[in-house]
Amino acid sequence: MNPNEKLEIHNSLLLGILSPWSVESVELNVTTKRVDIEVVYDEKEMVECPDCGKRCPRKDHTEKRTWRHLDTMQFQTLIHARIPRVQCKEDGVKNVKVPWSEPYSRFTLLFVKFAIDVIKACGNVSDAAHLLNLSWDEIHLIQKKAVERGLSRRKDEKIKYLGIDEKSFRKGRNTSRFSTIYDAKR
Repeated sequence: MNPNEKLEIHNSLLLGILSPWSVESVELNVTTKRVDIEVVYDEKEMVECPDCGKRCPRKDHTEKRTWRHLDTMQFQTLIHARIPRVQCKEDGVKNVKVPWSEPYSRFTLLFVKFAIDVIKACGNVSDAAHLLNLSWDEIHLIQKKAVERGLSRRKDEKIKYLGIDEKSFRKGRNTSRFSTIYDAKR
């Protein structure tokens, strides 16, 4: 086994990438401080429809996509892959789910988890953006999606006591209304 094969297996294990996905290549660029990992889907495998779960023939691939992953030491790590598209008789043409990211995200699940922890620890979007080497908009998008996930898991509960208050400012011309749930755990 040559050193490159060992490196690809090593990165597959670190990333948790299992068959039918595999790491095809790993490139380290010391000048730009980047690690680029190329991931491929086994061409011989049938593809699972993300909606119904049936094994179907592959239609084609998407254009190459890139996801930001957790840094490797001081090197920014990026995963690159072309996502197979499935031709399902029931659901039509769909992108296969990738195990390292949510659909349409530009970040891996592990990076998003880490970014949320950094945002909470910083308490400030600008500081978190600087530490993660992201733009303010990218940090805001990660926050927004995290809140949406949290709200989607929240169960409806009956409200027993609700407080409503109205505050006026600037000589009474502008008002704001606030509501507070007194008995809930929110």
